[in-house]
Amino acid sequence: MAVIETKGLTKYFGEVKAVDGIDLSIQEGELMVILGPSGCGKTTLMRMIAGLEKPTGGEVMIAGENVTELPPRARPIAMVFQSYALYPHMTVFNNIAFPLKARGGFSKEELKEKVEWAASILGIERLLARKPRELSGGERQRVALSRALAKEPGVLLLDEPLSNLDAKLRASARDELQRFQRRLGITTIFVTHDQIEALGMGDRIVVMSGGKIVQVGTPRDVYHDSSNVFVAQFLGSPGMNILEMDDFLVGFRPEQFTLKTHETESDGQKTFSFSVTRVEYLGADQLIYGNIEGYEREYHVVAKFSSESTSIVEANHTYEFVVNRDQLRYFEKQAGSRIEPRSF
Repeated sequence: MAVIETKGLTKYFGEVKAVDGIDLSIQEGELMVILGPSGCGKTTLMRMIAGLEKPTGGEVMIAGENVTELPPRARPIAMVFQSYALYPHMTVFNNIAFPLKARGGFSKEELKEKVEWAASILGIERLLARKPRELSGGERQRVALSRALAKEPGVLLLDEPLSNLDAKLRASARDELQRFQRRLGITTIFVTHDQIEALGMGDRIVVMSGGKIVQVGTPRDVYHDSSNVFVAQFLGSPGMNILEMDDFLVGFRPEQFTLKTHETESDGQKTFSFSVTRVEYLGADQLIYGNIEGYEREYHVVAKFSSESTSIVEANHTYEFVVNRDQLRYFEKQAGSRIEPRSF
C-alpha cells in the first residue's frame, strides 16, 4: 500500500493543455475515483501516475518517493486497461504469470503459488487452463485483475475496466471490485466517465473538467453539495435542474421536486407552477418533464418519482410542485461557483 501525490502536474499536447496543474493526494488503502467527461484529462492524469506519459511539468510521488522520471516497471504499480490486453495464444495461467516471468527471479513453484493466489482472490482457479477466447467478458476482466494483483503492487490503477461489460454484469463486477479492494486494502485509482460507477465505488471522487480538478469529496459531498454548476449537472440522472434569476442561479435535484399536497405544504418550501409535457416510465422510476411558469421565461425541468408513488400526474396538465428550501442550491451566474442562499 502507498500514498500517491501529484504536485502541479501538467501535460501539454502541442498547444492543448490536457492536464492543468493537478495537486492531488490519495491516501493509503483508499479507492479514489477520477470522474469526468471524455477529453477532461482523467486518463492522461492516470497515465502520468503510471509512467506511461511524461509530464510537461510537476511531480508524481508514490510512497514518499519522487517517481516522475522512473519508467513504469520501476514504479510499485499495476494497471488494468479497458481492453484487458490479454494474450490470446496463452492460457489464463500464463497470462497471469507473464509479468512475473518478465521480472524474473521466481522458481517454478513460487510462480505457481503466486498465480494460484491471485486467481483465488478473484475466484477463477478453475479457469487457469483455458484461453481468453473461451471466457466471458466478466471472466476476462477477472483474469486482467488477477494478473495485476500477482505483482503484489502498492498501487492499482484501473482505466475504465468495466466499460466493455453489459449493464447487468457491470453491476456485479462493481461489487466484486469493491469487495476485493477492501479485503486487500490496496491503494486504488479508478478512472471512469460513468457517474454510477463513481458514486457506487469511490471512497472519494475527483471530478475533472478541462484538465482541472473542479471538486474532490465523498460521493455524498459531490452529489448533494456540488461545488459548481458543472458538477451539479454532470452528476445525477438526470442532472440538477437549474433556474436563472436576475443575478444568480438556483438549482434542485429532480428527486427533490415533488407534487404539493396539504400533507407536505409548509413554510420551509418553495412552490412552483409546473406544466407537465411528458411522463416517461423507466421501471423503478418515472421522469416527469415539463416547464416552470411564472418567471420571465419558462424553464424546462424534470421531476423524478418512484414508479410506486401514489402521486399521479399527467401530461398536458399544470400542477403545483414544491422543493424544500434547504435543498435548493445557489450558484454564481457567470462563473457557476457555489454561493450562499439568496431570496427569490
